[in-house]
Amino acid sequence: MARSALGPDWRRRACRAGILTRLPLLAESLGAARPRLLGLVPATRGADTLTLCGWTGPLNHTNETEEISAVVRSWEERFGARVVTVDYSTLELSVAAPPTTLEHARQVAAEHEAFAPDTIWQGCGDFEDYAEALVGSGDWSFWWD
Repeated sequence: MARSALGPDWRRRACRAGILTRLPLLAESLGAARPRLLGLVPATRGADTLTLCGWTGPLNHTNETEEISAVVRSWEERFGARVVTVDYSTLELSVAAPPTTLEHARQVAAEHEAFAPDTIWQGCGDFEDYAEALVGSGDWSFWWD
């Protein structure tokens, strides 16, 4: 039997802290806004799950999800980005180290425009506004029409 990295008494500590009793409430509150399915994909990096699970979200933009995974891998390395949710045509990332200057944000916005142009042009509709919103933003969302 595999040993937990949390130690042998993690369940007892979690119960004492009330964590296990709050999990159903947390799951219910997260699912209330939008039902979600949880999927496990055998991958060492979140970016690779996009290709390995057969995701077709950017189908109207590219059929090559390997390219999408490669870009997200780059963002994992440069910005500490992590895949949070994947939907029919959307991708949401958490970002640990977003751009901190407008100049850098413009460069990243250009990458986002190439990656998912609908996010900008059918979203806020203005490149400069989009770039300004990236400064310090820990959440990046993309969608393809």
